[in-house]
Amino acid sequence: MAKRGARHPVVVRAPVLNLAVVTAKVLSAAPVTSHAIHGPDRVWTETNCYVDLWVELLHGLGLDPRAALAFTVGIDFEGDQWTFIKYPLEDLRLMYGLEVQEYAVWLPLERHILEQIARGRILIIEVDSWFLPDTHGTAYRQQHVKTSIAVRSIDPLERRIAYFHGPGAFEADGDDYDGLLRAAHLPPYVEVVKLDRLVHLGGDESRTLARTLLAAYLDRRRPADSMDEYLDRLPSDVAWLGDGGDLDRFHTYAFATMRQLGANAELAATFLSWLGGYQRAATAFGSLATTTKSAQFKLARVAAGRRVDLRETIETMGQTWREAFDGLR
Repeated sequence: MAKRGARHPVVVRAPVLNLAVVTAKVLSAAPVTSHAIHGPDRVWTETNCYVDLWVELLHGLGLDPRAALAFTVGIDFEGDQWTFIKYPLEDLRLMYGLEVQEYAVWLPLERHILEQIARGRILIIEVDSWFLPDTHGTAYRQQHVKTSIAVRSIDPLERRIAYFHGPGAFEADGDDYDGLLRAAHLPPYVEVVKLDRLVHLGGDESRTLARTLLAAYLDRRRPADSMDEYLDRLPSDVAWLGDGGDLDRFHTYAFATMRQLGANAELAATFLSWLGGYQRAATAFGSLATTTKSAQFKLARVAAGRRVDLRETIETMGQTWREAFDGLR
């Protein structure tokens, strides 16, 4: 007999769900072809995990990911890195009718996925790249790297999950399934994508809205010249990279600077070419993407202990940046 006043443990029982294969109604469970933004002819085949994921998710929903790329002209130098570019959630709502909200994880993650996919929604989940087979050769079973996936379908019985990540659509199963969904010590950051008000705007209508967004981002730009600030800092960064021959230092630096800048420039070129009427700016942004890729290769040689002359590269980056924004004016 329990003592009077003794506390009994509180047991929270999860709702009973049918653990069967559930596929999002708006997405095909079959493999999909990557969008042209991730095509082999691109200078930067990847940007960052969040932008790449949204490009493929929008593409998988039958939407054009180019239409909401106006944010690319708002990139800024933050003092120690270029802006970590992302599709703003408000732009996704305005352009496509998508509602994206943070989602609380209080049950086993696979149960949340089953619940939301059954409701015709998509969960974007922060996971560990250690368990993502598509990162084979980089992080898979080698490094614990945070990234995000958008779940396309899930089969708890077969322990299989299909997802969008980076430049395409992939699957994971077995131990990788368990690692992605069951092994986290802390609940991951999760977003739910609601499709109830999904809209497919026509080309003319989406371009009209895109021009409005473009004007808004240009109006919000800082008066200071971001590229001048970065190029003024670059010589000290080069000295720091060349001190010790640390390639890991180079990779983290390049991701936060050259990759964000260069990939963003190529996305801006893609957006402006799709929009029409800004060919001078589109060409300049495309040139900036190429020059920045060249600069990244040169910085890799610096980190390997070689002497590299960056003066011409720096001059070209500044020139193409000015041409791009002069073309927008």
